[in-house]
Amino acid sequence: MDILDRKDKGSVGATADKPQADHLCLSAAEAVQHYERASNLYKSGNLMDAISEIEAVLVHDPNFRDANQRLQYYQREWAELALDAEELERVVANHPKNAEHRFLFAKTLYQLGRKNEAKLELYKTTQLPDEHWAKQAAKMLAAIS
Repeated sequence: MDILDRKDKGSVGATADKPQADHLCLSAAEAVQHYERASNLYKSGNLMDAISEIEAVLVHDPNFRDANQRLQYYQREWAELALDAEELERVVANHPKNAEHRFLFAKTLYQLGRKNEAKLELYKTTQLPDEHWAKQAAKMLAAIS
C-alpha cells in the first residue's frame, strides 16, 4: 500500500526519529506533491533538493515504498557524485584553464547542492577562452541564478 491508497488521516508532525523538521506537517496530497517535485528536481539535475523533497514524503509516510526506494537511489547517486566532485576538484586544480573539466565540476557541485560554489565555477568557466564551454556555463548560470 502506498500513499495514494491511504485516506488522509490528518497531518503528521515531525518527531525526534524524523529529523526532516523543515517539513513538519504534510497531508497525503502534499506528500504526493513533494514526491512529484522530487522527480522533477532530479530530472533537472538538482539532486540535493530532490533528496529533501523525498525526505518530506517520508516524514508523512515512512512506509511509502516507492519513496524509500527512490531515497536510497538518490543517496547512492549523491555518494558517487561526491567522489566525482573530489576528483574533478583535483583535475581543475591541476588544469585550471580546462573549461570542460571546470564546467563538469560546477555541474557536479550544483547536483550536490553546493550552489554558491557551482556558481563561482560557472563564472570562472565563462571567463575561459573555450567558447563552447563558456556558453554552456553562461546558460547554466542563468538557469540557476
